[in-house]
Amino acid sequence: MKRFKILLYLILVLPILSYRPFYSTDADVEEKKAIEIELGVMTISSWDEETTLTSPSMVINLGLGKGMEFVTEFKAVHTLNSLSIKNSQVKDVNVLLKGLLSEGILQGKRGVSIAMEGGLLLPTLRGEKPGAELIGIVSGKAANFTWHLNLGGFIEREGHKPGYFAGIILETPEYRRLRLVAEISYERVIEENEEKSFLIGVIYERENFALDIAVRRGIAGDFFSITTGITFGI
Repeated sequence: MKRFKILLYLILVLPILSYRPFYSTDADVEEKKAIEIELGVMTISSWDEETTLTSPSMVINLGLGKGMEFVTEFKAVHTLNSLSIKNSQVKDVNVLLKGLLSEGILQGKRGVSIAMEGGLLLPTLRGEKPGAELIGIVSGKAANFTWHLNLGGFIEREGHKPGYFAGIILETPEYRRLRLVAEISYERVIEENEEKSFLIGVIYERENFALDIAVRRGIAGDFFSITTGITFGI
């Protein structure tokens, strides 16, 4: 009950900036000492007849100044058996640095914004090794639509194999505090299966509250998920 009251306080009182629920990210960083928390309240996924519940997932962005940002993230994944939880584990614990290379539309200037994000993918299960990733990010605007392009590579934890990732986000102009969003993403570990998916969602935003809800579907393969969450700044 105490934790619920704290969460309710954060939702109602703290200023909020929304940038969920994508795999990709944008070419912007937090101001010095500013903290942004992206909280995934619930994600239900179905893949190859296995159903999982992810709750919570969290991304913490800390502004370091001089165009730099510290990013750490994790998620708690619960495998479901009928309506009960079969097992739970913490996954995708990452420690990253994000740097702004060129100011542009996201910083109130002309042209595209360019950033890089990279760091360590920490092992959470027995047999895993530390991985790494490096992603280039470009954000721009076309016909009043905002877009964010991500391209990069990684070394996975399990098997320590290399892979690559590509993703693009498209956002509509805000209308009555609502933005429609879409994302197409592609990820492949070398010599293993690829993962292609698209996301369609909506973000509701006001001065001290933001809420996102989205549906993600695999382009090839039996994958479906629905997710909802909030983002707030401290």
